[in-house]
Amino acid sequence: MPIGSKTLVDNYDVDVSPATVRNDLNFLEECGFIVQPHTSAGRVPTQAGYREFVDQLFNDEFTEEEENEFEPYVSQIKRSANEIDSMLKEISIQLSRMTENISVISSKRNSYRLGHIAKRGLTSIIKQPEFHESKNLLPLMEILEDDTVLYRTLSASSEGNSLQVRIGNENVDDKLSGVSVVTAKFGSSKDGGIVAVIGPTRMNYENVIKAVMEAQSVLDSID
Repeated sequence: MPIGSKTLVDNYDVDVSPATVRNDLNFLEECGFIVQPHTSAGRVPTQAGYREFVDQLFNDEFTEEEENEFEPYVSQIKRSANEIDSMLKEISIQLSRMTENISVISSKRNSYRLGHIAKRGLTSIIKQPEFHESKNLLPLMEILEDDTVLYRTLSASSEGNSLQVRIGNENVDDKLSGVSVVTAKFGSSKDGGIVAVIGPTRMNYENVIKAVMEAQSVLDSID
């Protein structure tokens, strides 16, 4: 949803005038970080703007309070699941709840043919305004419905053991150009896997990154 300078001043703790905010927005637009979709509308972030924001997030360390934010979800996972399959399912459920987006966990722990894939939150994406039109939703659903394609896509999106954030056109598959994908590897190369969250490019990146890191930590602890 486009946001204007007056909305920012009226609804957020911005101790400057709308004119000052408007000048700042003009500067950000010149830098390519935001865009005005219509002449009379406010601004929305571009993919370059989201990338700059995400890069800054990686420069900040999470506080202890932020790290404990997901403890109730982790506790629920540990209470609800004992077997590996049920654990993966429960982690996927809780990760989707934490982020209100699609969660995917691909693991080779129980099978070496393709790996077990747990997906949750498919209905969450349908409720997002970006996907009310079928032309925006269908390419994503094509990938989500084919576990082989999904597994290969997530594998190609993950580099090393670090957490990765791919925004829009940064994704390896054009069908994901309308979404952002946050991935992290867990376990060993032999029997580990990938945990991912898929959602609109305007997702709450800070929340999603923390949630994926928490899920990665829990998955790493599974024997």
